[in-house]
Amino acid sequence: LFGPLVFSSVVATLTIHGFLGADPIYAIPHFKLHSNWEVLPYLLLGLLSGLLAPWFLRLLNLSERLAGRVRAPVYLKMFAGGLIVGLLAVRFPAVCGNGYQAVNTILAGGWGWEIVAAILICKVLATAAPFGSGAVGCVFPPTLFVGASLGYLFVIVAVHLPGRLALNPRACSPLRWGPLPSAHHPR
Repeated sequence: LFGPLVFSSVVATLTIHGFLGADPIYAIPHFKLHSNWEVLPYLLLGLLSGLLAPWFLRLLNLSERLAGRVRAPVYLKMFAGGLIVGLLAVRFPAVCGNGYQAVNTILAGGWGWEIVAAILICKVLATAAPFGSGAVGCVFPPTLFVGASLGYLFVIVAVHLPGRLALNPRACSPLRWGPLPSAHHPR
């Protein structure tokens, strides 16, 4: 089993480098702590992330159960899931695909909090709808988007709390990635 795993990893790495180049997929900005007290909000962010991650999984499971109750052929359920994504994408095209470009836009500070919050809600719905309908797809990259969005939004709120910490919203996005993907489990 180890040989095919190593072989497939090497082929995947060479393929992604061939298409995207050798640069990292995510452009993580450089940041530094301005005060040791900044660790406290980051700890709080980690705790909140750990509490929210299972709710994301529950939403995915709920979407499967709801779609399972619908008496329709699988292709119609999948059509409905795709239709939901398409309707959301009319207003927010960033909900489509794996979210790599959207995460990089958040990391670069390219959107305001209102847009990030709206896309976050739509991306969660755009992940749950096809997942529940039985469409084959990946849930891992959307969890990175959800984590990056929540990290960004957390800092937007935290900078308005007493103490006026000089937190960087782009710094919290990658810090928030851990709990959601780690809570993900395959079908």
